[in-house]
Amino acid sequence: MFVMIFSIDFMCFFKQISRANSLQHLNIGGTFITDESLFVIADNCSHLKTIVLWSCRHITENGLVGLVNKCRKLEVINVWGTRVPVDCFIALLTISPALQIKSRGLLLNVGNPPIQQAVV
Repeated sequence: MFVMIFSIDFMCFFKQISRANSLQHLNIGGTFITDESLFVIADNCSHLKTIVLWSCRHITENGLVGLVNKCRKLEVINVWGTRVPVDCFIALLTISPALQIKSRGLLLNVGNPPIQQAVV
């Protein structure tokens, strides 16, 4: 299942996500979501494999850590254009070493140490 959201009515979003337990791919890039939204996604979308969060400037390290902790099948996360510090990526990779993090044109993954960086 793939969902792409262009604008968010947050009440509708929460209601839809709470029923999307088989969701695997979610694109909410360019929206004004917050950590609260990421917590709802984390609590309801345990099968999530990819999430696009480009330019979601209201999310923080706390929201991303919560998401990666609960969505154990997450393979790729696109955080390009967010305001999350680079240190957060190390925390995410500590939780999920195979996670691919797309940020500012770099693909970060420590699945095979040392950290590999490649232009995406």
